[in-house]
Amino acid sequence: METVAFDGLEATLARLTLTGRERWQTLMASGVWCGVIAEGTIATVRARRDDTWRARTTINCLLDDVQPVDHRSLEPCQLSAVFIRVPCERLETLLGAAAGSLSPRGSAPLRSWHDHRAATAIAWQMLGCPLSGPARGLYLSAKSLEILSLVSDRALAEALDQPVSIPPPGNASEVERAHAARAILLTELADVPTVPELGRRVGLNARRLSELFKIHFGTTVYAYAKGARLDHAKQMLESGAITVAQAAYGSGYNPAHFSAEFRKRFGCSPSACRVSRAQRADNAQKRLQ
Repeated sequence: METVAFDGLEATLARLTLTGRERWQTLMASGVWCGVIAEGTIATVRARRDDTWRARTTINCLLDDVQPVDHRSLEPCQLSAVFIRVPCERLETLLGAAAGSLSPRGSAPLRSWHDHRAATAIAWQMLGCPLSGPARGLYLSAKSLEILSLVSDRALAEALDQPVSIPPPGNASEVERAHAARAILLTELADVPTVPELGRRVGLNARRLSELFKIHFGTTVYAYAKGARLDHAKQMLESGAITVAQAAYGSGYNPAHFSAEFRKRFGCSPSACRVSRAQRADNAQKRLQ
């Protein structure tokens, strides 16, 4: 989970791997909330209301005070979502005339729209943002305002019984396919498919898939897979589950090349990251004391 705050607006990016048995609770602060479920399924209970949210669903509600929300996973899945909050005291200043359209009250305190592809496309762009530092905050806040504008337009159109006037930004289907390709890479790191094969599996040609990776993930398909392999190797080394040689071969490197690439990415050697069996036992003993 990552939360970015900018000029009174908060955007939270959520990527969770759910097994189908998790239950947890969060405290939602007051303000206008807009959530977009990009992939996965989750059930929530708030104020005795039980809802199930699935991929491509956009949610909008107003909370006058802090409220607990119970969550539970319904099936094994990757949950990817974006949640945007505007504090009540910032509504008029930040949103102006749109503040009222984004504040559902009365008999419908919560609104949702299924198959909201335009908002889903923007959520995927936020989840795949390759920027860092101040530029990342600016990008995510700008995309958050795009989602708020889409939700406002949809709410006003429904209230006036008019068609939605804002067209979907870009090709939402391509954005989803790029993230589907990313998900395949992360689950098949031991035997990464070629770019043409990966493209065929998600319905894109190799050239377009490569372009989308550069746009949404800031790198090539090959470089993304290489980085993900190194990240996984680092996790395994830190847990003490494997040796440096095993990490190298599991990442598709010979040990010498692996050490060089590892140091380039993380600034230290693989052996410096590895926790020995003795260290693990010592750490476990300290936790028990």
